[in-house]
Amino acid sequence: MLRDIFKIVITFTILYLSTTFVMAYINESLALLPTLAIPLFILWFAKHLANNTEYRCKCGNEFKISAIDVLLSLQQLYLRLLKCPKCNTSSWCRVVRYKGNEVKAKFKQIDENVKTNYKALITILMASYLLFFAFWLLNKELLLFIVMSFVYLYFIAVLAYGMKNKLNSSMYSVITLVVVFITFIMLFVNVVVYLSEVSK
Repeated sequence: MLRDIFKIVITFTILYLSTTFVMAYINESLALLPTLAIPLFILWFAKHLANNTEYRCKCGNEFKISAIDVLLSLQQLYLRLLKCPKCNTSSWCRVVRYKGNEVKAKFKQIDENVKTNYKALITILMASYLLFFAFWLLNKELLLFIVMSFVYLYFIAVLAYGMKNKLNSSMYSVITLVVVFITFIMLFVNVVVYLSEVSK
C-alpha cells in the first residue's frame, strides 16, 4: 500500500517539476501554471484512496469512506480516525484491504480517552488568523496571504468535520498548536521585512 502511494506521489512530483521547468524555460510568466494541477491531483488522489481502501472498526465492521473523509479525517499510517457507519462510534480504524489485497502490517492500536473541545480550538485558530491578518496589512504580501488563508481554511474544515462526526483525539490540539506556531513565525518574518523596508 505505502509503496503504491509513494510511487503515485513521486510520479506526480517529477511530472510537476518537469512541467514547471519547461514552462519557466519557455516563458517565466507560465511557471505558475502547473500549480493548478496540485488541487486537481489532491482531489483525484483522495478519490483513489477512497475507492481502493477498506477499514475495519473495533466492532468488526469493514467499510469504505468517501473522498471528503480522506481529506478531512486524521490518519497515522495504517490507522484513520473515523466514525463507524454500523456501531456509530468513533475510533482509530485500521486499513484491512487496499485494491482488494489484504494489508498485513504491525502497528500499535491507538486508544484515546479524551474529549476534544472543538469550539475552543476553532476560536484559537480564528483569533490566530485575525492576528496574522492584522500584521499582514503591514507588508501585504499577496502570496503569503493566499497560502495562509488556505491553510487556515483547511484546518478549520478538519476541525468542523471532527466536531460533526464527534471524533475525539489529542491530535486536534497538537495540529492547532502547530498551525499557531507557524503563524507566529510568519508574523515575525513579516514584521522583520516591514521594519527593514521602513528603515531604508
